[in-house]
Amino acid sequence: MRHRDPALAAALLLLLGSNGYGQIRPAEDTPSEAVSIGAAGSVGPIGNIGAFRFSAPLAPKWALDLTVGHVAGYGNDTRSGLDGGSFAATARYLWHGRKQSGATGYWLFGPMLQDMTDRTLVIVPGRSRTEIVEYRTVFTLQVGYGWDWRLKNGVRFGFELAAGGADGGANPYVNVFAVWGKPRHKP
Repeated sequence: MRHRDPALAAALLLLLGSNGYGQIRPAEDTPSEAVSIGAAGSVGPIGNIGAFRFSAPLAPKWALDLTVGHVAGYGNDTRSGLDGGSFAATARYLWHGRKQSGATGYWLFGPMLQDMTDRTLVIVPGRSRTEIVEYRTVFTLQVGYGWDWRLKNGVRFGFELAAGGADGGANPYVNVFAVWGKPRHKP
């Protein structure tokens, strides 16, 4: 029985089995973040929000959401409360990244500004009633957690649980959104 040279066998294996080593690997269908725009709605005990939402990636695990809309709270011509514009700038931290399916969970935090109307009734004994109306902006620092899914056609939808506090007390919201961006399929 003859013995073959192990160096010759290794060289043949390297030459014959290496047809894919020098080739460029095709891009995978990764569910990364993309610049996108859409709509958001929020429900809370002191007001509801309808808004436009703009999302943009900042880093592989960080993204920014800007939300501009209208808060419809209990503030009106006879009561104090939230009523008017609403703006939020929320940073998202995708702590586990995004799965191949496009799903992820993330922490969120950032400021929210909302218009508020304060009404104070002043009654002078034996005289008429006077109402003092003050319009101001309420600052709330939101903290929360969210879940979303990014589909291959570029749609990202999800929901968030966020809360914060302002000088008027707690300000919690359940947010739902859908934004449209660049599709995530191969070029």
